[in-house]
Amino acid sequence: MTENTIFILSNHDYFNRSGAAIARIYNYARALTLDENTKVVLLSFKLSGRLDSRKELFKNTFVAGENPIHANKGTAYFLRNFYFISSFLFLAKLVREIRRNHVKPFSFIIFSMRIFDDILILLFLKVWLGSKVVCEKNEILYTIILNKTWPTNYFKKFIFLLVFSFKISTSFLTDLMVVFYDGVIAISTNIRDWVLRYNKNVVLIPILSNDNFLPDKKPGNASDDFMIGYAGSLTLKKDGLRELILSIQILVKEGHKIRLNIFGSGNKEDVSFLNSLIASQSLSDHVFMRGQVTQAALQEELRRHDLLVLPRPESKQAHYGFSTKLAEYLSTGIPVLATDVSDNKRYLQDGINAYLLDDLTPENLAEKLKKIIREDKDKRDQIGLNGLSVSQNEFHFSKHSNTLLSFLQEIPAA
Repeated sequence: MTENTIFILSNHDYFNRSGAAIARIYNYARALTLDENTKVVLLSFKLSGRLDSRKELFKNTFVAGENPIHANKGTAYFLRNFYFISSFLFLAKLVREIRRNHVKPFSFIIFSMRIFDDILILLFLKVWLGSKVVCEKNEILYTIILNKTWPTNYFKKFIFLLVFSFKISTSFLTDLMVVFYDGVIAISTNIRDWVLRYNKNVVLIPILSNDNFLPDKKPGNASDDFMIGYAGSLTLKKDGLRELILSIQILVKEGHKIRLNIFGSGNKEDVSFLNSLIASQSLSDHVFMRGQVTQAALQEELRRHDLLVLPRPESKQAHYGFSTKLAEYLSTGIPVLATDVSDNKRYLQDGINAYLLDDLTPENLAEKLKKIIREDKDKRDQIGLNGLSVSQNEFHFSKHSNTLLSFLQEIPAA
């Protein structure tokens, strides 16, 4: 049978294995290469190197290129501000190499968040090379910009307004580029429905998990405190960290022995606000900012908690997106408390395989946490195991292999 070569192109450094985007790309590759005749090559605007310079990450999945092209600060600054020049050169070189090596890509899957990259990708890969080009849509970009935290300083507000105006325009145009792709992979039903307005060739592939971290035995909580864990971006608007911290303050005042560990990083203003909030509420002995840790270490840390929380407030970003963190949480076997946003209720049932909260306020969250803490531990453990089953049966990459391959195969050849 003919071997299919599928290229996945993004702006990520694949040798830095942390982060939700990298994990999702790897899970796509794992799903695709379950077919013995499919090979995946990962490409990145951030990596230099030729197609014949490949490193095998896992079975039938290779990274093309070895050295990051932003090795020094000057190069990094240039590429950050004039990325379209390096993208142009990268794509021109890629097309030349594909033709010289007589490689016929079965298709390209694009992870792009920049308008000029999209334009160049479509011109070089779809028009010039004549390949099938599909984009992966896990966010509606303009909603991310709308959800940014405004600075408090007046001068910074003015600069932010100028940048905001530019970014909201380019983000909206980037979102609309879906109309020119041969197909679109959507992470949520809401994104799928949005894309259908502009492109009828769309498939739903939800958040994905793998079996690297499926627990054999839970390490357990060695503390007498009820341990709550959160991991993600430390932003005030995207996830309700302010409400989460204030809910802990309510429980501490009522005498509950409780501890919250927060893993992740964020911009200076949001992190400073969170640290000030912890100090002002006298929660330094109950809420701990643990910083960024590696993906493998994070999974092990999360499994030491009694409950994992994803307190995402309702917003346009939350409405369209579908947090990849949920799949990671569920795969630990620890019970999860999430808010009812996006597709959460499509897969989760309150008190069965997770805990769901309808309206995120500090008071509502504190009440929900109290009920969970009072609940029988055996029931909580069973809910965690049921959540693990959801991760394995609904989100495991192997469950979506045939859907993904069939979607790519059914797109007419150029």
